[in-house]
Amino acid sequence: MSTEKTYKIDELAECDKDNLAESKRALLKLHAESLSTTDACATVLERIGVSFGESCDYDKYNQQVNDWVKGQSGGAEQNVSLLEQAKLIGKVAGHDAVAEAQDALYKGNSVIARLYLLLRLERDFLFGLSDLLRLRVTSMFGYLRVQTETVAILTLSATDSAIAVNWLNPKEGKKFYKKHHNRIIDKLRQLGLHDYYEEGSNTSLHSRVGGVAPGILIGGKKETSTRQVRLTYQEIDDPVILFLWFCVYLKAHKEMIDKLPQAVPEVDFSQIDVGRFGTMVESLWATLKPLWLQKRGNRLLDIIG
Repeated sequence: MSTEKTYKIDELAECDKDNLAESKRALLKLHAESLSTTDACATVLERIGVSFGESCDYDKYNQQVNDWVKGQSGGAEQNVSLLEQAKLIGKVAGHDAVAEAQDALYKGNSVIARLYLLLRLERDFLFGLSDLLRLRVTSMFGYLRVQTETVAILTLSATDSAIAVNWLNPKEGKKFYKKHHNRIIDKLRQLGLHDYYEEGSNTSLHSRVGGVAPGILIGGKKETSTRQVRLTYQEIDDPVILFLWFCVYLKAHKEMIDKLPQAVPEVDFSQIDVGRFGTMVESLWATLKPLWLQKRGNRLLDIIG
C-alpha cells in the first residue's frame, strides 16, 4: 500500500484527467468531426507559420544589415543598437546607406516578431483548447484575449516595423503598453475581434464576478447538515454548454485566421486549406443550433450576439 502523501494539486490533476477524457467523449458524441476540426485549425496555423518562414525574406534583410555593420568601426552589437535607435533627419541625395540599413533592420525585426507571434498563436490555441476540455471556461477566455491581441500586433507589425522593434524588447513592457495600447484596441475593433478581447478581460484578466460565477456551487449536490459555498474545479457540467463554448472558441479562431492575410501578406493563402477548416466550423454550428434551441428555447444570437 502506497504511503505517498496526496496533495491538493494531485486532486486537481486527477480531476483534469477525468474531465479531459469525458469532454472528448461528449464532443465526439455530439459531432463526429469535432476533434478533427481542432486538428484542422492547428494544422492551418502551423502551415501559415511555415509558409511565412519560407517567404519572408529575412536572410535578405539580415545580409543588408551585416553589410552595413562591416563598414563601421566598433562592435557589431553596439552598431546595430545605434542603428535601431537612430533618428534620421532629412534626406541624403542619392544612396543613403544608413537609411537603407535601418529599413532592413526594421523589416528583419518585423519578420522575427511576426514569426514569434504566429508560433504563439498556434501554441496558445492548444493551451486554450486544453483548458476548455478540462472544463475551465475562464482560462479559455484568457487565452482568447491574448490571441486576439496577438493578431492585432501581428497586423500592425506588417505595416509598421517600429512596433515590432518595440515588441521584441523585453524591457519595453510598460512603455509598449503606453505607446501602443490605443492602437491595438483600435485595430481589434477594425478586425472585428474586440468583443472576444473584452470578454477575456472581464472573465479572466480582471477579478470580476464573471470569473467565478460558472464554478460557484451552493449547498452541493448531496444533502448535508450544513450549507456550503464552494468554487469547483470544473465550470461546465452540461455537454451542450461545453459544445457551445467549443463552437465559440473555434469560430473565434476562424475569424482570426481570416484576418491573417493582412498580418502576413508574404504568405500565399491560396496554398493553405483555410476553406476546409471554415466548412468544418460551419458544420459544428449547424449541429449546435437545434441542440441549443431545444435546450434553452432561444436563438444562439440572443446569447452570443
